[in-house]
Amino acid sequence: MKNVFAVPSTRYSVLKASTMLEVIAAMVIIMVIFAVATSMFVKITASGFTLEKINANLLLNNKAIDTKLKQDFKEYEIKEGEITIKKHIKPYGSNASLVLLHLEAFDNANKKMADRKELVLIEK
Repeated sequence: MKNVFAVPSTRYSVLKASTMLEVIAAMVIIMVIFAVATSMFVKITASGFTLEKINANLLLNNKAIDTKLKQDFKEYEIKEGEITIKKHIKPYGSNASLVLLHLEAFDNANKKMADRKELVLIEK
């Protein structure tokens, strides 16, 4: 019967081990990579598009289309649900038929959610 608990010959039992310095260096590298990945994740989730920002952009797009179709170039401030939309009209350069349409969307805390600027040709 074969002895299972016998020590294997030294020819096959030598393992190469790492030094403590190599282990610490590997741990530092892994920790730096983890820290960078965590900070990137936090920045991406904080600055990402939320449903409210997407809705604000859609509202601004609709207001810009309405303004161009109706040729309604008056400044106003309107509240749509929880979003306040401000429309500013400014003449653009020396051309009287060009205006800068500037739309801004704010939440209840008066924090800017979306912004849209567009040059519009006034049809006479």
